[in-house]
Amino acid sequence: MAVAQHLPQGRNQAEDRHLNFHETRDKLHLWSVELFFFCMVIHLWGKFFMAAWRGKRGLTWVTGAIAFIGSIGTASTGYLSQTNFDSQWTAGQAKDGLNAVGVGAVFNVLDTGQMLLWHVMLLPLIVGVLIVLHVILVRRHGVVPPFDAEPPVNDASSETRRDSLGDQSVPATPMAAPADASLAAPAQPGGAGR
Repeated sequence: MAVAQHLPQGRNQAEDRHLNFHETRDKLHLWSVELFFFCMVIHLWGKFFMAAWRGKRGLTWVTGAIAFIGSIGTASTGYLSQTNFDSQWTAGQAKDGLNAVGVGAVFNVLDTGQMLLWHVMLLPLIVGVLIVLHVILVRRHGVVPPFDAEPPVNDASSETRRDSLGDQSVPATPMAAPADASLAAPAQPGGAGR
């Protein structure tokens, strides 16, 4: 008589591997999103306290803020795509809120397929385009200088320069001579000290 191998009731090894793959993927997705939001919030706070909208960088600030709000919308549609009782309760509450502000006809949060489409395709595409635009604007306008930084002189021969906001003329200040005379100028060939 052959002895049959018994696996846990109703499951085999292939199902276990399949289940482990999906659990790993879900956890990887969750923690990468958590890290994304952590870094985005730290970046937002840092740029807010640096007043990063100074010096004609307002559009850069706005694209970053809209990308952050779009990311929150993407995360919310992800919560609605889980198909568990928590997501059903959240969808019911969101339906009431969205209907109250008049956009319930556009976002049907009780439709899991629509929320999955918004979460996987539409909102990430919009957020991605906003982030690319944000990075292009940062590269174009540069990083905002610190509050006490001297603005760069546009032309070495000009007598005036623009301040960091670009809206006032300020008289240029000559460079001060170094305190140590040995740093002032190189010695002339054949001169004293050789």
